[in-house]
Amino acid sequence: MFDNAQLDKMIIFALIGIVVILVVAVFVLAVKRNIYYVDENGNEIKPNKKLSANGQPVHPAPQKMTPLKADPLPQDYDKAEPLEVKGSAVTGALVSVTINGATSESEITSFPCLMGRETSSCNLVISEPAVSRRHAQIIEEDGNLYLEDVSEHNGTFINGIKLPPLGRARIHEGDQISLGRAEIDVQKLLY
Repeated sequence: MFDNAQLDKMIIFALIGIVVILVVAVFVLAVKRNIYYVDENGNEIKPNKKLSANGQPVHPAPQKMTPLKADPLPQDYDKAEPLEVKGSAVTGALVSVTINGATSESEITSFPCLMGRETSSCNLVISEPAVSRRHAQIIEEDGNLYLEDVSEHNGTFINGIKLPPLGRARIHEGDQISLGRAEIDVQKLLY
């Protein structure tokens, strides 16, 4: 192999080409900072940032706020029955999973709840080819539920917005989570 000078030159030029491509890719990612979001159709969502003439972000001027005047408490306030208040910590969620028109309901009460195709390790198994073996997970932190992307490849969407790779977002009642062609509707949070 090293006896043929022409072949050696081709190998060296190929290696130099690969290094140049990698350097350009690293530079582009460093400039772009790899911060972007796409909707379910793959269209890029650009953040609404206004820049001044010198390229610095423009921050709106603070607005003057006036305090609100509260109505006085009724005279029989101390006799009123207290309102029923939900507990502050979320203990689970009731979700419906729709795959190819078939819907099933699940109650998630143990966290982290790993979601994906792999039956041996996932708490919520989603049999869909576009879903990773371990795609995303729902975790409980400080009394709230969060959706975390655990696969950098297939994308995790919440309400049509793609999470950044390995990113996370807080879950609320009524949210719609998309993993591949599987739709997970958060019907109710359990307290």
